[in-house]
Amino acid sequence: ADSTANGNAGLKGGDTAGTAGRIGNAQWFDGNQDYIDCGSGPSLDMDLPRRISAWIRPDAVSYYGGVVSKDTGKFSPYSYMMTLYADTLYSHDGAGWHNSSGIPVSTAKWYQVVFETPGDDHIYFSINGRSPGPQRSANSRWKLPRR
Repeated sequence: ADSTANGNAGLKGGDTAGTAGRIGNAQWFDGNQDYIDCGSGPSLDMDLPRRISAWIRPDAVSYYGGVVSKDTGKFSPYSYMMTLYADTLYSHDGAGWHNSSGIPVSTAKWYQVVFETPGDDHIYFSINGRSPGPQRSANSRWKLPRR
């Protein structure tokens, strides 16, 4: 549900089901084309600084376990993606891929995953509060102008 006036409540796709979450209720995805579509309205073209976080509990860590994405039809400054591949969290910033190497994700455990772009031309990840450090972004849109 979206508690704002932006209308991004989301529509379920695939065979997703309600389940108990880390905090309150959650959605369970069986890994077969399940998703929640919140549209692609301008309220999701997040300006800087931006922070995206989610609680995840993978039942399997295999090829492409999507966490969140904003797809504009091609990678662009307004595209962003956070996905789980094998045991590593990856992010795409509209210009290139970044990863949380050194902080593995395993099955049957809860993780708070955070992807942040504060406007200093770097990408920051954290998994349960641990971070591999900043990674430089090639996307000029992700850098705030100097004052």
